[in-house]
Amino acid sequence: GLGHISRRQGDRLTSLSHFEQAAKVNPKHAGLLLEIANDQRELGRLAESERALETVVDLDPNYGHAHGQLGLLYRLQGQHQKALTAFEKAANCDPQNVWFQIELANCNRQLGNVIAAEAALAKIVSEHLDNTHASIALASLLLESYRLEEAKRVLERALSFKDSAAVLITLGHLYRRQDARSEALRHFEQANEIEPDNRAALLEIIEEHRLRGDFSRAYQLTDDLIARDPSLPALLHRGRILRDQGKHDLALLAFEQAARQFSNAWQARLEMAIEYRRLGRPVKASDILTSLVEESPDNAGVLDQMIEH
Repeated sequence: GLGHISRRQGDRLTSLSHFEQAAKVNPKHAGLLLEIANDQRELGRLAESERALETVVDLDPNYGHAHGQLGLLYRLQGQHQKALTAFEKAANCDPQNVWFQIELANCNRQLGNVIAAEAALAKIVSEHLDNTHASIALASLLLESYRLEEAKRVLERALSFKDSAAVLITLGHLYRRQDARSEALRHFEQANEIEPDNRAALLEIIEEHRLRGDFSRAYQLTDDLIARDPSLPALLHRGRILRDQGKHDLALLAFEQAARQFSNAWQARLEMAIEYRRLGRPVKASDILTSLVEESPDNAGVLDQMIEH
């Protein structure tokens, strides 16, 4: 009860505290441990989240949702093969669960099995026309292949069933690909109107202002968001806005703050490596990149930076 109320208010620390207190009374309650793991993941405490989820699947090996949450956690860390295995276990537990099937297709896409992923997603969309998650996944795959008109048809059909901030955000991405900046911003703002507490919509509005070179507006919106919700994406946006203005010392400080608050967030450390390189400190950049590769050898984002370095 109290944990869910705090979570709806965006207060993950308080919701985590409530769930942890409840778990002291019933330490083997799989549902409570799953709630704790979800909050830990959102707070960037990935190692703790993984341990909690592993405890859940040890308690109940047939708990498909726990396997699915492990899959999300692995994907967040760029470990797509491990994510695929986790979602396969989830699907074996509950073969009728559409979300597991969608995430399996997403994993295949990340691993380069694009044809299989597209076929699976197209089948899911045809069978579940009102499933916005499936439509977004298929449209995102089409966007990656620059099949923009096909992606647009998928998204507009999804909107014909119901308004969805997530679909509007994906349409915004499509218009951004077409360099239709005004249309992109309009869709992000419309998504924010539908769901004012949707952090993703506001982050896209910030990103659009940043890409337009309106750094003052982007920075102001980011500061407002951090005051309400000091999430990892918001903190990373602050650093990137500073970087775009050539303020690399300040950008590095912003990314260091993100790394302190989210100690397991590889994204913050990767951004630090980029800034160290731009500040003429290649050894420091190399040390961070080497450490990240050792921790996650199949993380494509880290490997790309290592090659560039």
